[in-house]
Parts: sequence; C-alpha cells; structure tokens
Amino acid sequence: LFSVSVNSLLVYFLRNTIAYRDHVWRYFWFFFAVVYCFLSLDEAACLHEIIDQSTSLKWVFLYAPFFGIFFLVCSYYLLVLYKGDKKIRNSILGGLTIYVFGALVSEFISYLLYPLPACYQQVEFVLEEGFELVGTIIVLVSILQELNRLYALQLLRTSTHTKLPESGGKS
Repeated sequence: LFSVSVNSLLVYFLRNTIAYRDHVWRYFWFFFAVVYCFLSLDEAACLHEIIDQSTSLKWVFLYAPFFGIFFLVCSYYLLVLYKGDKKIRNSILGGLTIYVFGALVSEFISYLLYPLPACYQQVEFVLEEGFELVGTIIVLVSILQELNRLYALQLLRTSTHTKLPESGGKS
C-alpha cells in the first residue's frame, strides 16, 4: 500500500513536469497517493481494529462512504479524463475493485453472518486479505506502467527540445 502511495506521488510529480499544470485534475494523483498512504498507515497501525474495539461502530460502516467517494472520483478521472493507456486505466480500476471487494464486502459478510464458526472465520480472513493483496499488486503494477509511460514521454519531449551540435567536418 505504501509503495502504491509513493509511486502515485511520483506519477503526480512527473505529470506536472510534462504538462497539466493548469488543469484542475492535476491533483488527482496526489489525492490518490494520500489515500493509499492512509490505507498503509491504517494497516500498519491497525486503526480499523482499534475503531472496532473502542467503539460500538464497526469500521466498515465508517470507511464505506469514503471508499465509495474515492472509487467514484477514481472512476470519473480514469474513465472520462485520463488520456493514457486504456490497459493501465482498466487495470487500476480492476485492482481497486478487487481491493474494495476484499476490504469491504468480506467484512460486511462476516458482520452479517456473525458469529461465524472458527473454520469459516479463517477462510473469510484468507479471502479478505488475499483480495486486498491481489488488488494492491494490480494497482501497483499499473502505476509502475504509468510511470514508465510518463518517463518515456518525458524522454521524448526532452530529446526533441535539445538541439544536436552541428558537426564541423565529415563524419
């Protein structure tokens, strides 16, 4: 999750050096990086478990509206505004969908069917964490591909702006 955040931040900086400086959606990748940084912090510090233990409100019901807004913003940006590779766009959306499915849907099922027998709790835990990891890996690979694409554009842009020195004699 943290590597997705760091690489999204790199995408943000690289996109802003190439273009999009005056576009209102230029902050999308920064916003994306901040959300994934929070998710990383949440996993590392077990914040959602602390919320479950310290309040009567389950973390799923607290996080679900934010996940929904985040997913809608990402979907709008990637489907409507993003002009890059469609495979990258679809992979990011697919990875987000898999992650949200693992994080929220598995938790909702376990809360609705609570208390689950111990063997089913273990299966639910493995499925939940598995979906989260697979979704995160898909998003990470997609963002690394976007970084590669942007870096290639940056190289192309700088190579067309630099003039080659004229040779004084025969080569």
